Amino acid sequence: MVAPERYFEGLEQDRGFGWLDSGQVRALSDVRAALNRAAPRCVVPAETCGSISDWVELSLEIPHAREPETRIELHFGDGYLILRWPGGMAVGGWDWRPELAGVVEAMLAGRNRQTVVRVLGHAVCVETEVWDPGGNMSIVESPRLTRLKGAILRPLAAGRERRRSISFDRVTAIEPERQLAPPSPG
Repeated sequence: MVAPERYFEGLEQDRGFGWLDSGQVRALSDVRAALNRAAPRCVVPAETCGSISDWVELSLEIPHAREPETRIELHFGDGYLILRWPGGMAVGGWDWRPELAGVVEAMLAGRNRQTVVRVLGHAVCVETEVWDPGGNMSIVESPRLTRLKGAILRPLAAGRERRRSISFDRVTAIEPERQLAPPSPG
């Protein structure tokens, strides 16, 4: 296991660290803990990066070691929170929610399934399901506009859905669904 502080190393020495609010500090701690629990083979601690802007926005990036364009990003500032992963995004207001760390961990460990809906060759909607280590499934809510677009265009996509999985524990980060099923408890 890697010491959690090795991820986003040196962020505590950033001149803006003292200005972070408790939610931002908790988000950093929770994401580090998720990285430590998942221990993904394709995340190099030295390649994770974090920064704090002059307007006190906490930004964290976790790139896949073999496919650096595949990444998980968190941008958390005053009044907004955006957690982004390949094909998906969760947004929040003022508060960090611990279940977002569960989404990060599920992406890192490959405990997820995405359904990509395509219309006229374009992905119009991506639905993301994640499982916790106990095998409990939840659907990550997309931003409202994305859900609305998917609801309107989904009937046009009859039979044009693809399922895939993201994992930072595999050499190939995004793979088509094989036999994805929730992990068995235990």
